[in-house]
Amino acid sequence: MAPAAAELNLASTELPGRRHQRHRYDLPPPPAPAGWARSLTRQLAAVEGDDMWGGRRKGGTGPQRRAAVIGSQGHGKSTLVRALSEVLPREYRQPPQPLGQFVTARGPYQLYDCLDPDDFRSRLAVGAGQLSGSLLVVSAQDGPLPETREYLAAARAAGVARIAVFLGMRDLVDDVDIETIVELEVRELLDEMGYRGDHCPVVHGSALEAMRQGRSRKGRRDVVRLAEALDGHFG
Repeated sequence: MAPAAAELNLASTELPGRRHQRHRYDLPPPPAPAGWARSLTRQLAAVEGDDMWGGRRKGGTGPQRRAAVIGSQGHGKSTLVRALSEVLPREYRQPPQPLGQFVTARGPYQLYDCLDPDDFRSRLAVGAGQLSGSLLVVSAQDGPLPETREYLAAARAAGVARIAVFLGMRDLVDDVDIETIVELEVRELLDEMGYRGDHCPVVHGSALEAMRQGRSRKGRRDVVRLAEALDGHFG
């Protein structure tokens, strides 16, 4: 029997310099075997046909595009991965997809939800060439944090050429000007880290709203817009 769904982890703190409250929330990833973060590289290397990003190679029919999902803890990486895997098949009227996979008009995708910068770097060390790009998730409340910079530095050092951005948790931001400021901060950071910030797509939305079936058509449209941006940028 599947374990009971974990409750959302909510915490409210005052965001310095901004007159609103923020709520950190993220849907927890599915349960994994003990020691998974440290042993998965060895497990994959020992299994013929696997690659370092968790995709299966079966006669060339595996995922055509792989993207590492990166971003600070609590900014909604796992929630976004679930939204893309669950919402897009419904929107495109496709069969259900496994967690971390979806199919667009341009073909199939495989996402890897990076646990932390160390996990990301260990993957890049042996499999950077397998990535089409990285999907950076940033909270519209917090903006880029030191961990955000650490992820981008690792991606740049490994030669990851394409970065797309999802500016999430917009449902918790009342002031549209805050979103605009955070987007500018993200683009400036991308420039600083060696990426052309004005050429990287930035999609605003709320993955959690998108997963609330029947409640937020706009939330689902934002996820579709993100998939279209990935098609155009990772092409």
